[in-house]
Amino acid sequence: FTSSAEDILVSVIVSVRNDATGVEQLTDDLRMQTLGHERFEVIIADDGSKDALPLLASSGPTIRITRERAQNAYAARNRAARLARGRALAFTDADCRPQADWLVHGIEALQFADLVGGHIELEFPDRVTAWAVIDAAAFDQERYVAMGKAATANMFVWRAQFERHGGFDATLPSGGDWDFAERCVTSGARLVYSRLAVVRHPARGSPRAFLVRRWRIEHAMAMRMARQKRPVNRSREAVIPRRFGFAVGYEPDRLLRLGVPPGWRTRLRTVPARYLISPPVEAFAQATGWLRVRRGRLEARQHPSGTGENDKEIRR
Repeated sequence: FTSSAEDILVSVIVSVRNDATGVEQLTDDLRMQTLGHERFEVIIADDGSKDALPLLASSGPTIRITRERAQNAYAARNRAARLARGRALAFTDADCRPQADWLVHGIEALQFADLVGGHIELEFPDRVTAWAVIDAAAFDQERYVAMGKAATANMFVWRAQFERHGGFDATLPSGGDWDFAERCVTSGARLVYSRLAVVRHPARGSPRAFLVRRWRIEHAMAMRMARQKRPVNRSREAVIPRRFGFAVGYEPDRLLRLGVPPGWRTRLRTVPARYLISPPVEAFAQATGWLRVRRGRLEARQHPSGTGENDKEIRR
């Protein structure tokens, strides 16, 4: 099934690394979209997967796959965006499950904006762990948008706007979506939140999954703070309150909205994760992120004629 470029309204871009099952389930959901299949395409940006992606059925929307060596999700998304034929770009992840009317509502919201952050509905594992509770408390797209940011788990943007701002910063291991949205908003673009454009996203219920994500977020945050010459310990880039520079706060109202009893039992069982385990990981991530930029600046001063990633870090 193919569509002409003139028919394509939106290009759905999905970055993936080693999640063949997620890609297969996601594309099944995309075939159920109420937007006509001739009106959108799907571009899977494979970021150096070691496992083979599934053979995707030919029925439904046009599905294309672009493969490249492993770099990061933002480089993969940029690569896919260069291949896109749609006037709008819709970003989501391989582990997300869009509702059937996701594209219809996302495009409707985009008619009145330059950039849209759609609703992300958190799904808990069968056994609700302390890690899943604090992960879900910090993953709030509505508040991201209120902060002038948005997550690529559910983001819509006009392709012209994406190109105008140079796409995502591929030197960031995480936070490239926040950085992109912030650059758009700072330049005068209108960012809105859509409660109707919904994708479901799993809460990270294991310590490894949670801490790996926190490390990436804090490492990239420190890189951006260092580039902007702002103190890392004064960053307010967190949905839940920070204490001494770490995202360890607790918000009962947010947990109640997610269906989690926010009483003393929940508070008590999240204390070790919030105060004893996560802060050292975040501190190490922040230190290495700051040093990564600092080292790049020193090397650039020593080799002023050089080119490469370190030079890119200085220019940004």
